[in-house]
Amino acid sequence: MKHALIASALLLALGAEAQASYSVKHNSAVTGSNVTKHFALSDIPFDGQFKVWDQQAQSNLLQKYPGTHADFTPPLPVDSFRVPLQELDSQLQSAALDVTGRLRIRYSVNASGQTERVELLDAPTQETAAFALKTLSKIKFTPAKCGSDACASFYELDVELR
Repeated sequence: MKHALIASALLLALGAEAQASYSVKHNSAVTGSNVTKHFALSDIPFDGQFKVWDQQAQSNLLQKYPGTHADFTPPLPVDSFRVPLQELDSQLQSAALDVTGRLRIRYSVNASGQTERVELLDAPTQETAAFALKTLSKIKFTPAKCGSDACASFYELDVELR
């Protein structure tokens, strides 16, 4: 506890902000033990509603939308990214792919909340890209809000796979 307080004080003194880390664990142990390890890490929560996220998580997401007004709420998954990411993990394990690296997918979401385009921005391997697009392109979104009106926008999934 004492070390955590000292580390926090040091970060604040240096002007750095502590980044929250959210994760999805592997569906099963992959190292021969009973311990499941983290599969996907992000600085944005994989589930929950934007309005109930802590201030840091909201700020992390809103940084991806420069120039938007204070009353802007980005499009968010209707359910969660957790289950589709676990499905992706299962597919990669079934194919015996041990993948590490960054996965980025951009979803163009219209004012009705329907995905109009899914674009792969980055993937560790071609196999990962194929599995990710197949699994993660099924995500349903709530539309972005510009004030009280629904508006078209995008959502970028950016995770570190381990």
